[in-house]
Amino acid sequence: MALPLRDDAPTRQVPWMTLTLLVVNVLVFLFLQPSALQGGGSTDRDSLASSDIAEVEDFSFQWGVVPCEIQNGKALSEGIECSGERSGNPPDEPKMVFLSLLTYMFIHGSLLHLAGNMLFLWVFGGAVEDRLGPIPYLLLYVATGLLAVLAHVAIYWNDAIPVLGASGAIAGIMGAKQTPALIPLFH
Repeated sequence: MALPLRDDAPTRQVPWMTLTLLVVNVLVFLFLQPSALQGGGSTDRDSLASSDIAEVEDFSFQWGVVPCEIQNGKALSEGIECSGERSGNPPDEPKMVFLSLLTYMFIHGSLLHLAGNMLFLWVFGGAVEDRLGPIPYLLLYVATGLLAVLAHVAIYWNDAIPVLGASGAIAGIMGAKQTPALIPLFH
């Protein structure tokens, strides 16, 4: 796989919203996410201590999107049953289920996950923000992130595996970069 290093489209102004999204994602990763996720590579269960596994699972279930929860409108802690695939043990803490449709876009599973997402956001985001402006760009980011996770929920509707990361939102930004005809929808 080739990694993009730059975009050929020149921008006329500083992409402040792209920079803000980058900073927010990095700050959430560094200061709010469990320290076990901040290692370099994957967070393979075999490489984590049992206390770290519990902390990572609790965090992922609390702030990530769990398709079964969205489908039922209730948290796993409220006793709903999911017959699909399951990952770990959800915490017993209350959860604002629909808030996770926003928070999942700002948490990442590892340093590599964060770095890859932020690289693609930086390379492609500035040109799209330049064409749209900062607020419509932010709306596009959130809307495509929502569409991506709702598509995932529709396919895996009864699974209890948390979804996290900005990949869906960034894929939407990349799509807007390659499909300028869609840009007027967000003006």
